[in-house]
Amino acid sequence: MADVKLGIDLSKYPTLARFSNSDAYIRMLIGPAGSLKTSYCFNEILRLACLQEPNEQGVRPSRWVVIRNTFEVLKRATMSTCKFNIPEPLLRYTEGNTPIAKGSFLLPDGTTVSLQIDFLAVDTVDVLGKLLGYDYTGAMCDELTELDEEIILAAARRAGRFPIKKDIAPTWYGLIGATNGPVKSHWLYRWHRAQQGDTSDDVAEFIKMRDEMEQSTGRKFFELFQQPPGLLRPTEEGGRWLPNPKAENVHNLPGEYAYYFNMLMGGEQKIKAYVEGEFSDLVTGKLVFPEFSERNIIPVGKIPPLGGHPVVLGADFGRTPAVLIGAETMDGTLVILDEVLGENMSVDTLCDNLLIPKLSKEYPKSTVAYAWGDPAGSVEGQATSASPFSVMRAKNIPMQASTKNNQYTQRIDAVKWFLERNGEKGRPKLLVSEKCKYLIAALRQDYVYEKVAGSSGELRDTPTKSHTNWVSDIADALQYLCLGIRLRGERTARKPSRKPANKGKIV
Repeated sequence: MADVKLGIDLSKYPTLARFSNSDAYIRMLIGPAGSLKTSYCFNEILRLACLQEPNEQGVRPSRWVVIRNTFEVLKRATMSTCKFNIPEPLLRYTEGNTPIAKGSFLLPDGTTVSLQIDFLAVDTVDVLGKLLGYDYTGAMCDELTELDEEIILAAARRAGRFPIKKDIAPTWYGLIGATNGPVKSHWLYRWHRAQQGDTSDDVAEFIKMRDEMEQSTGRKFFELFQQPPGLLRPTEEGGRWLPNPKAENVHNLPGEYAYYFNMLMGGEQKIKAYVEGEFSDLVTGKLVFPEFSERNIIPVGKIPPLGGHPVVLGADFGRTPAVLIGAETMDGTLVILDEVLGENMSVDTLCDNLLIPKLSKEYPKSTVAYAWGDPAGSVEGQATSASPFSVMRAKNIPMQASTKNNQYTQRIDAVKWFLERNGEKGRPKLLVSEKCKYLIAALRQDYVYEKVAGSSGELRDTPTKSHTNWVSDIADALQYLCLGIRLRGERTARKPSRKPANKGKIV
């Protein structure tokens, strides 16, 4: 086999060396900005192309697809990095609507490396169909934080289809990728937690898929490599940030450690993502409820006494149903006590297995005074004559629509009404128990007006409909609950309407 000599001295990059030695089907890099992640992924493509076993003609054939979230950044950033790390004349770059790089070059052992790289943006609706049309050795995903989990899995499934096995099997195949520290709501955080041994309900589906893949292939399915932070966090309040001697690629950065010190002005979450390369609570759009703050989160031990107090529910349906359990205090403060979340579950199953047992066990003296949900829940399903509303009413949960008009602006305004007001002693009018970790995560950073793909900062007119970690489901449940309480109060305050004077007459 050829003596492959590439341009990166891995003795200076222990994390990249471990990444390079991994045989995992999917392997990914996270780390601080400027730590050579993307550049090394292209170095890895070149290395693996050189290590591909030659066919009878002495050719080592490889084909890769490189994926980025938008066509603009694909050409401006990803392709530029590829050109720098695999320059011409090794590859010839052809731009246009379907950018491609391809070329052949000799190795010292007399064999020829034949490498093709296709560049693909995923900002079009037919991206999954495009992936189905590719046969490649491996996929490289740049800036994983911008890519959906289904794109990653679809790309991984197509790996290993080139070279064609009747010619010669691929020596290595799979998917590699890199990113700065992702947000904690990202799918990669679930994968990371599973790698760390977490078996929580929200990672169970990934663990099942991972274990099945490893049993069938005899190969590790996923491995994540995290580079050291650029700076070391102060060990005490008011202390100083210090250069991290284990940081990788600092010697190539402008100003070396000053590159990271300049980022300390960016706020805590940006520091976590770009200086430390950690999973963060970084907001990736415009928050729908910027009024929500730490003041709205209440420890369990400080929740006002509500024993035997009636509870109110807010619900959203679908295959990721979400129900919030709340209660009102004497001054009209709404306290969200708990959240009940279902994964690929019917409303009937959610009620029987999760909601009713929780109400019986944790709120045994409380009755459900009101329950509001998505007006679409009153519509019968195609496969059954029972609607979500009728299912819940049959279980003594008085579910109703807060309004026939399901305009999201009215619902959002109802939540903001609570967030913008204080109750007794200046306490916020909306309090969320610290138990409600998914609702808090949604309000803090995940429930946003998302950026329009391919635009320069343009935002969508409506909030995200992401069901990852129940973001939109649980936010909608809160909106139905707040709107139900607001409109209930308005209805109570209205005077009874007088009977029409011409009752019984045709006008």
